[in-house]
Amino acid sequence: MSLRDQLLALGLVSKKRAKKVDRDARSVRKQAKGNKKKKRVLEDEARVLAARALDETKAKRDADRTAHREIRDRHEALLRVRQILQGNAIRNRGPGPYFHRALRGEGLPHLQISVPMAEQLRRGEVAVAALDHGTRVDYLLLSKQAAERLFKLAPQVLVAWHRDPDGLSDPASQLHARDWEADLCARKRRTSL
Repeated sequence: MSLRDQLLALGLVSKKRAKKVDRDARSVRKQAKGNKKKKRVLEDEARVLAARALDETKAKRDADRTAHREIRDRHEALLRVRQILQGNAIRNRGPGPYFHRALRGEGLPHLQISVPMAEQLRRGEVAVAALDHGTRVDYLLLSKQAAERLFKLAPQVLVAWHRDPDGLSDPASQLHARDWEADLCARKRRTSL
């Protein structure tokens, strides 16, 4: 026996009130049944939602791949630059200082090079490039071919390179070879007669 029937038997609820509750419940069930979507419509909606979720997942995966690819490409470019710098460095020590601009603009760095190497630098056959280690910067001499490759990849690492040395191979515009000893001692000013 249901709770409704027990309440009716005890006289706690009138028959009129019980019938009204039954009618209201029946109308609510009918409305719910009438608003119920067909199985095909529900399946179509589920299919659309699944496709939308799949598209969102694909878009997120593609964005992640693109970001990862950009990071990898930047890292590979840095490694390529470092490999060009280290693999094509020209070892040349000499008596003369060759001053060039700094990579980060701090100070005035220089390399000790020979006079023939200074001539090659002046003509653009050799370039000075910076190898950044993070805490310190090394400056290296590179051939023109390596400098051209670096100019395409990372032009900021080339700190001294004459790309267009017009007329610098003319003997009249050659560097003056110093044949005296460099002396930086203080001198007494001579008075002119």
